[in-house]
Amino acid sequence: MKVDYRVRKHVFCCLKLQATNYQGNLEDLERELEIVRNAAVSYNDTINRLKDGGFHVQMEYSGEYERAGILEASVAECVREMRDVERVLGRLHPVIGELKYVRASYDFRKDEFERAEILFREVKVQLEYDPDYGHEDIGTLNVVTDLAEVLTELIKYEAAEEMYNRALSGFEKLLGPSHPRTLECIDGLASLCQSQGKYKNAEALCHQALEGETTVLGESHENTLETLNTLGIILRSQGKYEEAMEVFHRALRLTKSVSGSEHTSVLGTKEALAVAIGAQGDHRRAEEMTRHVIAKRKEVLGPEHVDTLAAMGNLAALLTRQRKLKAAANLLTQVLQTREKLLGEASPSTLKNIHDLAFVLAA
Repeated sequence: MKVDYRVRKHVFCCLKLQATNYQGNLEDLERELEIVRNAAVSYNDTINRLKDGGFHVQMEYSGEYERAGILEASVAECVREMRDVERVLGRLHPVIGELKYVRASYDFRKDEFERAEILFREVKVQLEYDPDYGHEDIGTLNVVTDLAEVLTELIKYEAAEEMYNRALSGFEKLLGPSHPRTLECIDGLASLCQSQGKYKNAEALCHQALEGETTVLGESHENTLETLNTLGIILRSQGKYEEAMEVFHRALRLTKSVSGSEHTSVLGTKEALAVAIGAQGDHRRAEEMTRHVIAKRKEVLGPEHVDTLAAMGNLAALLTRQRKLKAAANLLTQVLQTREKLLGEASPSTLKNIHDLAFVLAA
């Protein structure tokens, strides 16, 4: 039996709030979550329903909503619930897969990629051998795509490509070549090719996804705008700065018209644009834009959010190019201390940070 889709809807809604820092109609989303939360009177009632096969999982969170739009999921609570349900229903029960997926998604958003990979692989195998899902089920393919994203971050490119190709083949077969999920998978494959330095393939795939999403979803849809940003990054990576800036300006214009001038997605595009501007030598303007992004992210997301830290790393790179080495080293040290605290010394993000700091100190 498949898990009640109210659970999945609730989980994804929470993840969307946490991952994209939803700033829109937060009250409507809170009301929707409250409906799901009230499906079970208490935690014990939830477990009893699970025993009866009702699958009405109530995700518990220890914190309250932060009015800036961030829903900080309690990982400890997720683990506790996972263990409790596992004792009642067994480790292969579908609900365990759902809870592992929540934990894996949370870890991915926090740059804890090794742990996310382990959990996504466990969920993938569980779904593949579940008679209600199987190897070619949409739910299984979604997890395969998530795993591909994690593998890309871990620089396991060959394994990531295998996962993307499997997911893409399955989506094309089940949903068709023009379905938004298929096009989103193509965009992910384009990003992988860009990471591998296969820029020609990356650009072609990105244009394919962008054309399809513009036709099916419209030019202002969030998927289309995300692909537009991917295209800008691919062009920038090839040194095609004028084309990249044109794409980023287009993405900014469309995103502002939909979400407002200070939405987090707008800040992401501004950050990418600043990198392109800095690469062309206009360091002052790039630094000004990046400092603005950092200030807004600290205000909205907090000083320890992964996106805030990423922007601080970009600012350090700009300062290094301007030979402001002391300021760059201080900034990288601050980022490193935060990443070591949150992720540990062995995290890929921490290790990259150490490399960047060593480069600046040796300059």
